[in-house]
Amino acid sequence: MQILSMTSEPWQEVLDRLPPDLDLDTLAVSSGALKRRREVGDGTTLLRLAMARGPGGLSLNQTATWAAMQGLARLSDPAVKYRLDQAVPFLKALLEQQLAERAGSHALCWPGRSLRVVDGTHIQQPGSTGSDWLIHAGFDLGGGG
Repeated sequence: MQILSMTSEPWQEVLDRLPPDLDLDTLAVSSGALKRRREVGDGTTLLRLAMARGPGGLSLNQTATWAAMQGLARLSDPAVKYRLDQAVPFLKALLEQQLAERAGSHALCWPGRSLRVVDGTHIQQPGSTGSDWLIHAGFDLGGGG
């Protein structure tokens, strides 16, 4: 099950892949993602919630339940959504640092060019014999949206 992918051992592997000089707490505070550290008190917890919700594939409800079971935070579904909405600048800065480290430079903007992630999928209703909806999504990595 996907929830198991975010237990402590694989999570440490994720943290070990981050730049050694990266301070998630400082980045979360400076990006405005953490203002009042009530339930989500640090950048590591915020990143862990984002990873569970996004790549982990958990719904808002599953993310809230998982976080409580892990002892990370007690949040309602809307609270998880709010926290992750506020985390966009934090996640963008984290991605920029990762890309800069890989590129060997901190200059990630190329005039006249854009880097995009694009995906498409088909959705089929139960009992349908074909695709009912086609969804195409794109994300501009440089612009963050």
